[in-house]
Amino acid sequence: MKHYLIAGLTLLFLTNAVALSGVVYNRSGEPLFELMLSERELTVPNYWARSENSGLSLRLNWRVKGQGENKWYRDFHLSKEKFLSLGFDDIEKPAQSNWERFETEKVVYLALELNGPTYQSALNKMRQAYKNQTSLNGSTKDRDVITKAQLDNFKFKSSRLYVVDLSDDFDSLADKYSDSSMYAIVKGLVKPYRLESGYGVSVNTLLVSNLSVPLELRSQFEMLEPSYERKNKFNALISWGQRLEPWIASVELHE
Repeated sequence: MKHYLIAGLTLLFLTNAVALSGVVYNRSGEPLFELMLSERELTVPNYWARSENSGLSLRLNWRVKGQGENKWYRDFHLSKEKFLSLGFDDIEKPAQSNWERFETEKVVYLALELNGPTYQSALNKMRQAYKNQTSLNGSTKDRDVITKAQLDNFKFKSSRLYVVDLSDDFDSLADKYSDSSMYAIVKGLVKPYRLESGYGVSVNTLLVSNLSVPLELRSQFEMLEPSYERKNKFNALISWGQRLEPWIASVELHE
């Protein structure tokens, strides 16, 4: 029994040591990327979630290019060349339906863009759609109507952080999106699918999307309401290190 206890404690020690060494390496040297996010891009948990856990974490709130106001749309339509460059095998056209999704998942590099051309383009499209429908005296279909509240929400409250591109090669993506004030390269998990007319992938998740709040910053975040109450105003500097894993470097609360 004693031998099992010692073996268990040794395994626990080694596991923690490996995890800690990974954190140290990730934060060694200068951060590879830094973005100043706000309450729009970082979700503060509900009160019950805070009480049930000894730690406190914020969740990255991101979108995918082309989704407009639909935050649940996370697909990229790709050319065959781009699809194969991600390391996926070619897929036969679906026989019975317009598309077919496959179980294979793969870690790739994703380009995150903050408050850049993608968000501005989506906002301009919503503004134009709202302007057009108001000039039509309500003749658009109900499902197509954009309300003033939706437009204001997208303009002032929705996340401006978008996944705009993906690649199997870090260097090519980092060279293409080199503006460090707007872009960060991260890792994410994608799943392939085949359309009758082409190829695509769904961005399932970022490899690291929850950011632990450091103990020295926790008191500031504990004063904040849950994100659904829409009352918080803050900026947080998020850094990505050598392993492309993010952490909260600093925070500034606003009245």
